[in-house]
Amino acid sequence: MVDYERNFFLPYKGWKKPIYAIPGNHDWFDALEGFNANFLEPKAARAALQSRVSTDLHLTSTNARRIETLLKQAKELRRNYEIDVAHQHGPYFEIQTADFALLAIDTGIQRTLDNRQQQWLDDALIRSKGKFTMAILGHPKYAGGVDTTISDPHFGALYQKLEAAGVRVLMAGDTHAFEHYLPTATGTGSPAHHFVNGGGGAYLSIGGALAWPKIPATPTWGFYPPPGAVRSKLDAETPAWKQPVWQWVKRFGAWPVSTETLSAMFDFNRAPFFQSFVEVRVERSRNRVVLAVHGANGPLRWRDMHLSDTVPASPEDPVEYVLTMGEPKK
Repeated sequence: MVDYERNFFLPYKGWKKPIYAIPGNHDWFDALEGFNANFLEPKAARAALQSRVSTDLHLTSTNARRIETLLKQAKELRRNYEIDVAHQHGPYFEIQTADFALLAIDTGIQRTLDNRQQQWLDDALIRSKGKFTMAILGHPKYAGGVDTTISDPHFGALYQKLEAAGVRVLMAGDTHAFEHYLPTATGTGSPAHHFVNGGGGAYLSIGGALAWPKIPATPTWGFYPPPGAVRSKLDAETPAWKQPVWQWVKRFGAWPVSTETLSAMFDFNRAPFFQSFVEVRVERSRNRVVLAVHGANGPLRWRDMHLSDTVPASPEDPVEYVLTMGEPKK
């Protein structure tokens, strides 16, 4: 609970539009207590907190008094920072319009859905049929250039379900960087665009940039920050006592562990910054959805990216992925 003021309320101070959220794996470390208190509508938050205690047979330090304290703290944070939050009824939800559907899916820590969320998702996909559908999940299918579902068939089945239903955009966090993947088209449908949108704040994931596979999981891909930028930052900022580890990473790829495993060792909160986020614009008047990538200094340019193909536009143009919504509804 104590992390939310510094990591959520303070960064969003001044933002006036409603905020909805799904948990990341770290939000589950306290059994989702802080997340529920802050993001759920108060009545739903109280019910969720009480239900968790009951499910755990009261083998927890959380009791009725603590629950009320959590709810009071969350209310005070919302008031003090004037953040418009606590409208959702659970850690997963959907937003449906006549031609666009947004499905927000909670994959927890173990990349799984319980039976209740699975039933909701099945029903939500039916309600989304014929619409431009975008799904946001806690964990990505592709990260660091590899398919993360190969060793996890249950997680793979979730993505297969979404892709089979015609979901056009699949976006997740977890990995602390921006990545884009476009698989090879199969059948008659267009392949889904996969995005890793996890570069908003925590330490930079360096595994993708410094250990990108020779044969990535998809033929079309791109990521930010590029390898040269990451190496330059770590060369300049790694202190002497960490230099042996950095030299080992550069020379041996962090063997016997992965480069990504050691990312947290190089958490230097100094410029240049490589934080990023994706803005999604549903432009009905132009029958399209635009995914625009922003960095610490404004819109990213194609020259900032590391790409599989040639730059799709001028190197100075902003990074935007433009998808057609489909035939306009009459």
